[in-house]
Amino acid sequence: MIEFLQLANLKNIISTDMKNIISFLLLTFVTGSIFAQSNDIETLKKTEEARVGTFVTKDTSTLNKILAEDLVFVNTLGETLDKKKILTLIMDPDRKYISAKIDSITSARIIGNTGILMVKTSLVRNLHGVISNLHNSYMSVYEKRKNKWMLVALHITLLSAK
Repeated sequence: MIEFLQLANLKNIISTDMKNIISFLLLTFVTGSIFAQSNDIETLKKTEEARVGTFVTKDTSTLNKILAEDLVFVNTLGETLDKKKILTLIMDPDRKYISAKIDSITSARIIGNTGILMVKTSLVRNLHGVISNLHNSYMSVYEKRKNKWMLVALHITLLSAK
């Protein structure tokens, strides 16, 4: 009977220790995931700021590194553009952005290897000599490929133009 009680006590000790170990590992995993996701969201925000900044500087080298080869971009007119067309439009001498800034990022989410940003921007554009103040709202979808965030989808809605 004493051996049985000792064995039961040993099982309780092992069971308690195992619960503590599992709890510790779970807490470590969750904390690590939250920290990694927070870093990814900050990286996405900085990437999006860099992308918007390329409008003014016409920095196609930076833009080329951000845009995925299979990007699907729906502009404010409802037209679907690919990466090549976007890079061509940026370099159009009749299209100049005087300013381009992110007003707000209203939502930023990471789901697996996909990042989704909801963004509002203000742009001042000179297109064929006509200056416009544009206010847009859009959703950017990024995918992490080979440890790098790439823009794979962008759908823009024009809120106002003056």
